[in-house]
Amino acid sequence: MQGWEVLGGTRYGRRVSGERDDTGGKWPASLLVPETAVGWPARAMLFATWLILVAWLAIPHVPWKDEARAYALATVGGDWAAMLRAIHGEGHPALWYVILRALHDLWPSPLVLPVAGLMVGISAAALFAFRAPFRLPILVAVLFSAFLLFHHNVVARNYGLAALIMFPLAAWWPRLRDSPWFGVALLLLCNSAVPTIFLAGGLFLYRALTVLAEQGMAWTRQMRMLVVNGSILLAGALLCFLTVYPPANDAVSALSTRPFGVQAAVAALASPSRGFDFGYGWASGLLLAALSLAMFARNRPALVAAAAALVGFRLFFFFVYPASYRHSTQFLVFLIALAWMSAADGRARGGGRASRSIALAGEAVFGATLVLQLLFTASILNLALAKVPQSRARDLVAVMRREGLGDAVVTGQPDTALEPIAYQLDRDVWLTRQERFGRVSPLTRTARLHFGYAELLGQVERLHRRTGRPVVIAILTPLDAPPARRIADTGFEEDMLLDPGEYARFRAATRRLAVTGPAISDERYVVYAYPAAAGRGPP
Repeated sequence: MQGWEVLGGTRYGRRVSGERDDTGGKWPASLLVPETAVGWPARAMLFATWLILVAWLAIPHVPWKDEARAYALATVGGDWAAMLRAIHGEGHPALWYVILRALHDLWPSPLVLPVAGLMVGISAAALFAFRAPFRLPILVAVLFSAFLLFHHNVVARNYGLAALIMFPLAAWWPRLRDSPWFGVALLLLCNSAVPTIFLAGGLFLYRALTVLAEQGMAWTRQMRMLVVNGSILLAGALLCFLTVYPPANDAVSALSTRPFGVQAAVAALASPSRGFDFGYGWASGLLLAALSLAMFARNRPALVAAAAALVGFRLFFFFVYPASYRHSTQFLVFLIALAWMSAADGRARGGGRASRSIALAGEAVFGATLVLQLLFTASILNLALAKVPQSRARDLVAVMRREGLGDAVVTGQPDTALEPIAYQLDRDVWLTRQERFGRVSPLTRTARLHFGYAELLGQVERLHRRTGRPVVIAILTPLDAPPARRIADTGFEEDMLLDPGEYARFRAATRRLAVTGPAISDERYVVYAYPAAAGRGPP
């Protein structure tokens, strides 16, 4: 380690006497890793404050359609085989569904969804708070970032799994890097989300280049474990591929298809569109990610591995689907873990004056990128103070119960907007474009792509006659009260005809119950009842 002490597998940077100051005394050796560890009292205080904020955000949180969809797929059918059939081709690997299904088998309640998200997020944050070797401002910026505080935690999605897998790997890196547990971690990372395959590949590449730099091609224990872990990584990538391919949601893949080739790939790397979104827009996100790689100027294996992961991430999100904040910030988690591992390896030092200056500049960019995440945390806290939820599905169900319509059949438009309502009711809703009951709407071109208020009213009337129950109709607000005839895009190649005459006949047969308030997502509803006399509310 050359003058650096490793404490519990994590380099906290405690100085050993006799080491030369290779920065000439003008600059710190690292802007990220301090000379001495941040003390436990400060770490405990940070984590306690973080927990209080998480609880405050989590208690009123309302799962939106992407959260509810995963829960519905994970709990479908009577056994695990049915669940595995349901998720095949959905677009996400199996790990998150397995966690939800296992928890649901122990505790059959919709509450397992937020509980699972919090278990993942809190575990990753606790490990980072108490084990990460970074300076106090970096600890604060990461812990209270919008992604670790909310998007990978309170929002119960699979994206928080990346931190839960990579942070333990970094914390115990000296013990795990030459053991099969490294391969197991890579296998799990491959099956947390499709693009994290590139992050798993980047971590493996880092270890492979480090081993080659230290001992060449000699057939040592490290080289044998490298082969074993590479094989486990390939198995994880294959398992992910077999789970998501061929895609069942052909309407999504059709929207994402772009011609791919060498020339297109080179152009994609330079294009500002469909890039990384760290909260500042696609172009700036990609630029910040690229500039942050300079922090590994003194560690060539880490630099090459991070660059390879960036290229893979970039091409995936350009040619498959654009990256939003929740996707892009997984790359920030990767860079945090790689910097952590680099420090534990003692490879973040040495080199000439130029490489030291470049590394410090890269660390400054990366540190600033992390600190600026607090701006987006502030916006989340402002929305929480204003009591604006992720979805208004819970409010819609409250309207139903207030009106004496708690047992009514629920339908509406578009079908995907009904998925969070099905989660809140814990029962099936009527999917109009599929003409069946269910909790998940397939995103497929085999469904009815074109719809209108006349078709909706016809189905509602037939549904009422068939079931003998009143029908509650939930319409997203952009589709309500058309001033003129037009076609509205409802996503996934579906549209809805908004015809004033059809809408007038629909309104004459129904009674408007409520218009819900604003939401962070698009899940704000206008709520109707059929027949008009159904329920006990005012006319």
